[in-house]
Amino acid sequence: MNTLPLVIYGNGQMARMLHEFVRHDFDVAAFTVDASVIGEPMLDGKPVRAFETLEQSHPPGSCQMIMAVGHVQMNRLRAARFLEAKARGYAFTNYIHP
Repeated sequence: MNTLPLVIYGNGQMARMLHEFVRHDFDVAAFTVDASVIGEPMLDGKPVRAFETLEQSHPPGSCQMIMAVGHVQMNRLRAARFLEAKARGYAFTNYIHP
């Protein structure tokens, strides 16, 4: 298991599928999305945190992130949130499902 907990950016079908794949290899701590699109406070038994204030519950250095935003139309959002998280000090990981 990886040492730093994982925060998954996303709360849709792709995020849920990714959670199912990575939960055996990572300690998934939370999901995060923009506050305006948080539907339920929990997803698959994990808290959903506002991306804008993620530092309050999961500061940089205490976790790693992975993007789970799907569909080609979301490329700009995915890139923007990735760059913003990197600028805020978050490290990212990759996952390749066998």
